[in-house]
Parts: sequence; C-alpha cells; structure tokens
Amino acid sequence: MIRQPIFLHDFQSQPAAYRSDQGAILEWIAAAHAQAEITIQNPATEEEREVITRRLQQLVFRFGCSTDRIAPRAFTVAFMKMLLTGRRNEHMHNPIT
Repeated sequence: MIRQPIFLHDFQSQPAAYRSDQGAILEWIAAAHAQAEITIQNPATEEEREVITRRLQQLVFRFGCSTDRIAPRAFTVAFMKMLLTGRRNEHMHNPIT
C-alpha cells in the first residue's frame, strides 16, 4: 500500500469570540484557588476564610502577569465567560461583539 502525502493549506486566523480583561481573570483565578484552599482547610470562621482569600489574591496579583502588561484576553469557550462574569445568560452561545 502506497501512502499519498497529505498537504494542509489555506490556513486562516480567526479571532476568539470572547474577551475579558486581565484583572477579571486574575480575580477569578484568585477566587478559584481561595475556594479550593477553603475546601481543603475547612476554616471555622468567616474571618479565617477572608484571610485565606486575601492571601491568595495577593499572591495571584503579585505573581500573575499584571494588567499593565496584558490588557484584554481572548478565549473561545463560552463557559469561560460564565466563570468570569459569574452569570449565565441567553446569549452564552453567541460571540461578544
């Protein structure tokens, strides 16, 4: 059996459908890590939970790429829009214009 070569061509760049600013993404990352840490540690008081949340916010904003280095971020998965905004709407399947 002789294999025929396959050629890929005619590539096109397509912009991602959804956008968010870096600050919102960093906040979401910090909140997700804080929630995970709270789940693991099971702190007794709201004050202890706030300490964990503040600590992780500080770490993410210190070591994450700052908003003056990355302005908007683009992504293609509508689910990420829901995660970043914290709400679901009837237009989740439609790109943001």
